[in-house]
Amino acid sequence: MRAAYWEPMSTAPRDGTVVDLRLTDGDRYSDVWWNEEESSWDGLDEEMFDAWAPLPIDRPIVSPLDYPLARYAVAAIVLVLFAAMGVMLR
Repeated sequence: MRAAYWEPMSTAPRDGTVVDLRLTDGDRYSDVWWNEEESSWDGLDEEMFDAWAPLPIDRPIVSPLDYPLARYAVAAIVLVLFAAMGVMLR
């Protein structure tokens, strides 16, 4: 796995890209994305972080739900299925 390189927070992507963030005490906060509705990184204050890094290229995909937009897609599919079931039961 390649080592992450750290970039200043001012250059961090705010488009839903999943990244790793470095806390000001040096610890890493993994798999975080910018939440536009909350204007925060995973509900946390931006001042807690001093740098960001892209995820490693060879990072294994554990689940499609690792990505923020996939969670909304799954919820939408479930709602559509329940709605279809309701129509079929009438």
